Amino acid sequence: MTSIITRKKIALLLTTVIAFGTSLSIGAQQAPILKLPGQGQRLDLVVGEVIIKSSARETNGSISQLVLFEKPGYSTTLQSNSRADISMLVLEGVLTVRIRDQVVAYPANSFVFIPKGTPHAHANLTNKPVRLFMTFTPGGYEQFLIERANTTKTNKPGSANYSKAMQALTEKYGITNLDLAPFRNLQNNR
Repeated sequence: MTSIITRKKIALLLTTVIAFGTSLSIGAQQAPILKLPGQGQRLDLVVGEVIIKSSARETNGSISQLVLFEKPGYSTTLQSNSRADISMLVLEGVLTVRIRDQVVAYPANSFVFIPKGTPHAHANLTNKPVRLFMTFTPGGYEQFLIERANTTKTNKPGSANYSKAMQALTEKYGITNLDLAPFRNLQNNR
């Protein structure tokens, strides 16, 4: 009798484990993400615009993807991102990218991959807009951009309050600023 009860308990336990595992895999299954041109969450960054095409929430944390429009003259800091690999596909214009101490201008249809932790910066040093498709692996970087867009609504870029808010945001999202003007020598030689 004891062995029958034990077998029943083991069978019940096994059935429960299999059912639980199946429900986890069904719950974790990725749903398709379909967005037409112009669709996605739009963010005004003052120096450009972002359209979030996929978020970490939509991809179970695996990636975030966005279209970034940069106005002429915009430049990021030289920074390293400790949380995500970054892929950039230049869709339109010429994007200047600095990786460590190497600076290259990438025209439309160029691709750049930056592994997490790599010092990098990018800029639009032309008089025409630049449009990029960016992927962050794993996802989550879009939250930084959402908070940055909200910061620009209450603090004027270039102000002391904006700088303080941006420093807090970069720390929160694992971004380390290494040089605030990474293209200054390049810009002076134009």
